[in-house]
Amino acid sequence: MENCDAGQDTCVIAYTETSLGEVTTQSVSKSCASSGVCNSPPTYMNFGQGKYIRSHITCCVGDACRAVSPQLPPALDKPNGKQCPGCYSLLPGGCETETVDCIGTEDYCLELEEKVTYGKFTFNVIMNGCASQPACAAKVGKVATAGVYTDITKAECTPAPISA
Repeated sequence: MENCDAGQDTCVIAYTETSLGEVTTQSVSKSCASSGVCNSPPTYMNFGQGKYIRSHITCCVGDACRAVSPQLPPALDKPNGKQCPGCYSLLPGGCETETVDCIGTEDYCLELEEKVTYGKFTFNVIMNGCASQPACAAKVGKVATAGVYTDITKAECTPAPISA
C-alpha cells in the first residue's frame, strides 16, 4: 500500500488500451489522486490509421483496492460527422497529418506533444487527432507514474468541426 500526498484521497486504477496499428497493448497503472476524478467518463483518442488510445479509471480506497478489476470502455464505432487532422509519431520531426473521422464521443481535436522517459530510453511523442472531453484535461507539465516520466510540452484541444 502506498500513502498518498495531501489532497490525494483515493487510489486511481487506469486500464488503458493503446493501438499503434499493427500492435495493440493493454496496461494497468495505479496512482494517488483526488476523488474528484472518480466520475470521469472514459477517455478516447483516435489518431487515424488504426492508431488509438482508450482508457477508463476505477477509484478505490484501502483494502478494497486489492479486489478491484478495472474494465476497458467499449470500443467506439459510429462516426459522429466531425473531423480532425491526425497523426501519431515517436520519431523526431513529427508526422504528416491526414484527416481523421471522429467517432462516438470524440468531439474535440487534440494536439498533444510529450517527452516520455523510461529508464535509459526517451521518446518524443506527437499525438494529433480526435478526442473525447476527458483527454482534453491533459496539462503542460511533468508527471511520473510507475517509473515512466512524462513531460507534456503541448496540450491543446479545440472543438472538432463538422465535416463538409
